[in-house]
Amino acid sequence: NQIVSFLATVFFFILLALATTLGPQYAPEFLHEPLYALSFNLRLRDFARGVIDLADVAFFLSFSLVFLTASVVALEFRRWR
Repeated sequence: NQIVSFLATVFFFILLALATTLGPQYAPEFLHEPLYALSFNLRLRDFARGVIDLADVAFFLSFSLVFLTASVVALEFRRWR
């Protein structure tokens, strides 16, 4: 269902944004670096300034690849079910 997919995506990105902005303040010390590494805001800020960093491009491409793979697996599961 498209509406459920949209709502799940919005909820996921809101949760990710909250975890990466507020999480380091309340999380244990060992989680600070991984939470900053997952931050979309820091990576998009460089794009907004006109800086194209290969690490940021690789991050977004790998993120897209993970979710495309999950979509293919979900569709294949439905097909054989």
